[in-house]
Amino acid sequence: MTGHRRALLLVFLCGFITSGCLTSVTTIKVKPDGSGTIEQSIAMKAEAAAQLTAMASTFGDAAEKDKDKPPAPPELFSEKDMREAAAKFGEGVTFVSSQPIKTKDLTGRVATYSFADITKVRVNQKPPSPKGAPAEDESKGKAADDVAFTFLRHPGGTSVVTVLFPEPDLSK
Repeated sequence: MTGHRRALLLVFLCGFITSGCLTSVTTIKVKPDGSGTIEQSIAMKAEAAAQLTAMASTFGDAAEKDKDKPPAPPELFSEKDMREAAAKFGEGVTFVSSQPIKTKDLTGRVATYSFADITKVRVNQKPPSPKGAPAEDESKGKAADDVAFTFLRHPGGTSVVTVLFPEPDLSK
């Protein structure tokens, strides 16, 4: 099978296997001064993750394969990926920690991030693709899908956070 056909087959199979299997939960906790934490859990059905991992490891680059040992299966949700995701949450968001999620039903990772200013935080409503799965078209501009926040301190010590959801595109 040629490389091009193999890639097309992998994209098709990954899309089929991962459709409806990926879950993402983002929890934001804001302190009275506007700083806080983001906890993001990304997981998929364990059965689908095992199939995706098996497929991705068989389609590795032939030039990089060691003839004596099989290639290590890719980690679908790695700590490295979660560290890199901090920048996607906006200016000043930093990675704090992460732990794998491994149950009989789910495989994934939960990560904690911190921020100093909620008004600089952006959250995309679409979960990221796991490694080995087809990625979204980056050219469409993720900012249009981002949820943003405003923060207002009132005299007397209370604060108000307003969530700004993107306007829906009704032309579709």
